[in-house]
Amino acid sequence: MANPAGFAFFVWDELLINLIDTLRRLIEKILQSSTEGLSLQDLIRICVFAPGLDYPISTCLNTVEEMTVEKVLYEICKVLQSKKKKHSVWMRS
Repeated sequence: MANPAGFAFFVWDELLINLIDTLRRLIEKILQSSTEGLSLQDLIRICVFAPGLDYPISTCLNTVEEMTVEKVLYEICKVLQSKKKKHSVWMRS
């Protein structure tokens, strides 16, 4: 017999993997286009503005050479996890 809950988790996991892969490709394109013509030693910061955020998501200053997709994703995930924790605490109150 099929396990509907197991199937739902499988589908959700696949969606998350696809979402992260798509986001990774998008950030890579943004980094490529925004650093075109810059020196590897130039300093950059990536800021993400979105509705529902109290403040923009921002990376630290990095050289073009040091800025990676992972650094941007890390900052995004950190904010999303923080918002999730705040929402969970609010829902329990």
